[in-house]
Amino acid sequence: MLVRSIGLLSTIILARLLLPEDFGLVALASALMFVLETLSDLRFEQAIIAQRDTSNADFDTAFTLNVLRSVGVALLIALLAFPYAALMSDTRLAGLLLVLAVAPLINGLKNPAFVTYEKSLSFQREFVLQLSHKVTTFAVTVSLALIWRNYWALVAGMLVGSVVRVAGSYLLHPYRPHLALSAWRRLVGFSGWLMASNLVAAVLQRMEIFLIGAFLPTPVVGRYHVGAEIANLASNELTLPLKRALLPALSSLDAGSSHQYASFRRAIEVNTAIVLPVGIGLSLVAEPFVRLVLGDRWLETSAIITFLAPAAAVRAVAGMCDVLSIASGNTRLVFRRELTKAVVAVPLFAVGIWADGLRGLLYAVAAIAVFVLAINLDMVRRQSGRPLLEPLRGAWRSVVACVAMVGALNLLPAVPPHETAMALLFQALAPQVLTGAAVYAAAHLLLWLSSGRPPGPEQYLLGLLGERRRPGTQ
Repeated sequence: MLVRSIGLLSTIILARLLLPEDFGLVALASALMFVLETLSDLRFEQAIIAQRDTSNADFDTAFTLNVLRSVGVALLIALLAFPYAALMSDTRLAGLLLVLAVAPLINGLKNPAFVTYEKSLSFQREFVLQLSHKVTTFAVTVSLALIWRNYWALVAGMLVGSVVRVAGSYLLHPYRPHLALSAWRRLVGFSGWLMASNLVAAVLQRMEIFLIGAFLPTPVVGRYHVGAEIANLASNELTLPLKRALLPALSSLDAGSSHQYASFRRAIEVNTAIVLPVGIGLSLVAEPFVRLVLGDRWLETSAIITFLAPAAAVRAVAGMCDVLSIASGNTRLVFRRELTKAVVAVPLFAVGIWADGLRGLLYAVAAIAVFVLAINLDMVRRQSGRPLLEPLRGAWRSVVACVAMVGALNLLPAVPPHETAMALLFQALAPQVLTGAAVYAAAHLLLWLSSGRPPGPEQYLLGLLGERRRPGTQ
């Protein structure tokens, strides 16, 4: 939460210092880099986590293959820099990509043994590394944005962040890898289907940016990028730490066992109870939030957040399903899921932006989020043999509580336009956030009590709160 809060604060400050066009350029460059890096990512870290026994040969092989992969990605980025700039009708992208090609070279040197902390569910050093990376990136980017007032501040922050992340992985773990390939069959054998799924997911995850960049002006790309980042920070990003902890936990249990499935179901119900109200709540307060936090020149971003925040919450719930399949070694199911999603999503995205521009794309993103939830639940059904909706059996109370929250917020008076920042804060955001949180929590608790206190997220969260209140509990 601390790391994500710093990220949100960074976005808010940079939105005040830079233009949507600056964010758009970096978003277009980052989208290409993300696709190329993800296409070649063999997910060695997940392979090491999922395997019961690991050796130095696994770490050395992962390091060697990552170095080779990073060199190939950097060369490919450099080769595509000018053609990609021509395709997106912005010559500045070429120089931007040539500089950013250094980033994968740096990232490929990360200590592969650092993942053992995650494998053993020891996240203290991971916290230190993430916090150091985020604080350094924040300081460099904001400082240079104050001086340069252009997109190169974002680029410099990305490169410095990569250096800090790699250096920290060696400072916080004593292992020093060597060049070797003796365990390549073992690692690639596990990661083969994950790489295939990456091949599909990488393009799909940045398809919106590519389409907006090809058909709409660069400032629109910037507004969409910032809106998506805020929406994801509010809900989907809350899920990532839970997924990282859940993967090694489920991997330590017998694949296909009732205990493993029960742990997965409890996690997905708890996740739903948290991210669903956050996504829907942010959608409801998007306009005053943008006016207060980002400023009036970003006002068009509020419509983007209105669509993307609930969609991000639904995707966050759906994304939990990956963990069960990967922990059980059923990575082929993940690939089939990604292929099905791409076959439906790519044409729908293209038709949406062709028919109604940005609004059409937003409608397509919302529809695909619901479709992804359905196919992810079907993936769990195929693996576990349980009914399709059973993973969400306890989530109906979260849905009903969200309906109560929406009803309560609609009863609050609307905020007049052109209010000052303080008026927005005290007349809109503060009352709506406090009212929404109170109504949601009360409705959830009442529904649970009236249902006979069944096992579910309420029982788990109340139990966790009780443990925190006990004397001597840390």
